[in-house]
Amino acid sequence: MSSGAWHDLPADRFVSPGRRLHLKLWSVTEAAREVGFARSEDGWHLALTRYGAQRTRRHPVLLVHGLGSNRLAFDLAPEVSLAAYLGRLGFDVFALDLRGHGRSEKPRWLGRKAWGWSFHHYPKHDLPAAIDAVLDRTGAPAVHVVGHSMGGIALHIVRARNEAARAKIRSGVTLGAACDYSETPTAFHWLSRLAFLTYLMPAVPLGPLASQLAPVALAFDNPIDRFNVHASNVEVRLYRRLLGVAFHAISPPVLRTLGRAFRPGGLLDADDDGDRDVDEDAVAKTPLFAIAGTEDKQCAPEAAARLATDTRTFGRAHGHEDDYGHFDLIMGRHAADEVWPTLADWLTSHD
Repeated sequence: MSSGAWHDLPADRFVSPGRRLHLKLWSVTEAAREVGFARSEDGWHLALTRYGAQRTRRHPVLLVHGLGSNRLAFDLAPEVSLAAYLGRLGFDVFALDLRGHGRSEKPRWLGRKAWGWSFHHYPKHDLPAAIDAVLDRTGAPAVHVVGHSMGGIALHIVRARNEAARAKIRSGVTLGAACDYSETPTAFHWLSRLAFLTYLMPAVPLGPLASQLAPVALAFDNPIDRFNVHASNVEVRLYRRLLGVAFHAISPPVLRTLGRAFRPGGLLDADDDGDRDVDEDAVAKTPLFAIAGTEDKQCAPEAAARLATDTRTFGRAHGHEDDYGHFDLIMGRHAADEVWPTLADWLTSHD
C-alpha cells in the first residue's frame, strides 16, 4: 500500500472483538457513511471515517481528535455529532483516528510497530498522510482541518513547519489548543511534574482508567471531571459515554514531547531558547480560527489565540448560555447552537 492515497480495507480490520462488544454495550451508533485508510510514510494504517450524504462545498473537512482520544469525540451521539452536523451543511467530512487509536492500526508489544512514538509523529506522518488520502478520495484541491486539543496542536505544527502539507490546507480551526501554554493557566503545569512516571510504563493506560471512571463521572465534584468539562454544560449520560468509549492508551513519549508546550517558547521553540522559531509570514498565509472556552482548565483563551488569524471565546462573559470547558466545545449542551454554527460560518467563508 502506498502512502498518500485512500485505501479500502474492512472498517474493523484493526478493531478487536472485545472492543466491538464494548462499543455495543455503550450503545454507540455512528453516523458514518464510509471508512477508509491512509498509510503513513512510516507504515501505519490510519482510519478515516467519512460523514455527509451530499457534498455541496468545495473543500472537505478533516477532523483530528485530541490526546488519547478518537473520532467518537466528534460523533458521540446523534445530538452531539459535529461530524454529522457539518455533513448536513454540505461538507464532505472525514474524522481521523491517529495511530494506536480508534479504528487505526494498534501497536504490538513485539515488532516494528510498537509503543514508543512521540507527539511529533502525528504532524510529521499521520496528519500529512490523512490530508493526502482525503484529497485522493475527493479530488478536492485542499482541505479544511479542524483539530481539538492535541489535534489542534498538530495542526499548528504542520502549519508552521511543513510547507508541503500547509499548501494543501485551505483553512484551519483549533478548539482548546495552543503550542505555547507557558504563561497561561492550565492544569497541565502540575501534571507535567509527573512526566518521570512515564519512563516506568510501556503505555499510559488512559483508556482503561477513563472507562473505569465513566459510570461515576460527575457524580460529585472532582478535579478529573473539571479537567475535561464544565459540569453544567454537559449531559451526564453523554459525558459518561465519552469517557467510556473515546479514550485509548497513550505512548509515553507523546506526553514527554508535549511537555515542551509548557516551557517558554512552547513546541515551536526549536532552539530551546524561549523564542518561537516560526516564519510568521508563511503561517499567516493559512488562516486559522482559534476557538476557546472560558472554563477550559487545559487551554486558556489567551493561549489559544497565539498564532491564530481570528479567535472566539465561548462563555457567559461573552453572552453565551453557559461557560465552556475542554470537551464542551464539541459536545456540550449548548455547543450545537453556539459553537458549531460559528465554526461552520468560518469554514464556509473560507471555502
